[in-house]
Amino acid sequence: MSPDGSLHRELRRNRSLHYSIYGLCAFAALARCGEAIGEDLWRYRTEDGRGMERGFDFLAPYLAGEKEWTWENIDDGITVMAIPLMRRAATVYGSPELSSASRRLSAQRPLTEWMAWLTSV
Repeated sequence: MSPDGSLHRELRRNRSLHYSIYGLCAFAALARCGEAIGEDLWRYRTEDGRGMERGFDFLAPYLAGEKEWTWENIDDGITVMAIPLMRRAATVYGSPELSSASRRLSAQRPLTEWMAWLTSV
């Protein structure tokens, strides 16, 4: 993760948005495992401030439609896994920006009950 919260290696890929979301899904899965043993990986930060929250803050304006994604992205639309991921992050961090991104994603691509179950983090 870069200091700005971007996953710099994922930004080089031709599905950069998908893999940026997918990378944060992996971090979120680890954070959920940490919860089981009393470790708060959601709020872990390196000395220079890198951490999951910064990653979510990086993606939020793009997912909320406030900024245009300028990296290569051959996908048509946003992966459904972004919806429960952003919902969870909004809950964990109490962030209006993440809530806004979650609402916009949900409006664009309604999440059925089975999708929510399959993509939950």
